Amino acid sequence: LLVVEVDSTRAQYWRQKGLTVADNPLAALEAPLVVLAVKPYVWPQVAATLKGRLADEQVVISIIAGQSTDSLQRALAHRQIARVMPNLPAQVGKGMSVWTGEELSLEDRAAVEKLLESVGRALYVNSDHLVEVATAISGSGPAYQYLFMEALIEAGVRLGLTWDEARSLTLYMCQGAVDLAIESGSPLSLLRQQVTTPGGTTAAALYALEEGGLRATLSRAAQACYQRSRELGADH
Repeated sequence: LLVVEVDSTRAQYWRQKGLTVADNPLAALEAPLVVLAVKPYVWPQVAATLKGRLADEQVVISIIAGQSTDSLQRALAHRQIARVMPNLPAQVGKGMSVWTGEELSLEDRAAVEKLLESVGRALYVNSDHLVEVATAISGSGPAYQYLFMEALIEAGVRLGLTWDEARSLTLYMCQGAVDLAIESGSPLSLLRQQVTTPGGTTAAALYALEEGGLRATLSRAAQACYQRSRELGADH
């Protein structure tokens, strides 16, 4: 693995991990797989350095937010592009990466899939549009989940739990609920009903959530995220 990193502090971090580090994007010209993991505002500079220099057999994997396959191809003058929307849980091998790469060969697709599956699960879709939709669901979704968990922890503290107690209850509850949904394969509505006794405590809580517009708010949040992804592409 070769890391191209212009920030000296980050470069030292990667060296301590035992990786070879360069400070010029041209170092990527020797790699069969080139992963573009830069912020959108840095991208034009990187693209200008690499444009027209990549060999036909090289595959570029981009996780740059808002950059469509077409815009990446034009910026690099290169056709072999895989556009990926990963997410933060990749840090612990539980990531969900949604990607597309219609012009890649089957062999190159397999190589990209293998790389993505090394940090979790990967889902191939056949259009850039669906990658942008995935940005609003699985890409940014962990942030929505963390906000939900923060709110529940705060509620627990207000009701008398210590912060550590409320955090432990919340995190393991969420983990258990997700594991059950995955392993059982049951509809989420059915699982919800299994927790909810008519006229009971959960029913009262769910009524408050519905009255507060939880579903509509989440829908608006996902729409706002999707729209911003489109805007980022237009900006660059």
